[in-house]
Amino acid sequence: MSNKQQDIFNKIKGKTGANAFVQKMNEDKDEPEEITSFEAFIKSLSEEEAEIKKKKRVNDTHVSHTVYIDKELKEAMDLLASVSERGWKTRFLNGLIRNGLKPYAETLERLHDAKKQEEKIKQKLQKDLEKLNDSL
Repeated sequence: MSNKQQDIFNKIKGKTGANAFVQKMNEDKDEPEEITSFEAFIKSLSEEEAEIKKKKRVNDTHVSHTVYIDKELKEAMDLLASVSERGWKTRFLNGLIRNGLKPYAETLERLHDAKKQEEKIKQKLQKDLEKLNDSL
């Protein structure tokens, strides 16, 4: 690393209080690690980014689905959402759907089992068809 890069890093570190922030973060660790070079700073950012990527995101656990909602119901829900914390609508709708599906639990279980059976039958048929094709 050039002296110019190190000087820029040191100026930024001093102006932004990044060094104090890093020291505070390191107080929680067993062995404090001082970031003294530009390379170490970039490496620490990369490690933070990797940790963020490991966390599950909404798209990993949820799916977007478009439905039509009565205008008055949507207005009421939006009004409640405007005074609630972020993500309230998602939690609200998921709760309604979850509670609405409870009476169908037994039916859903049977449908799920039937779907598994269907998959097994399809796989068996595919194997049989492959054997038949190979013998021709």
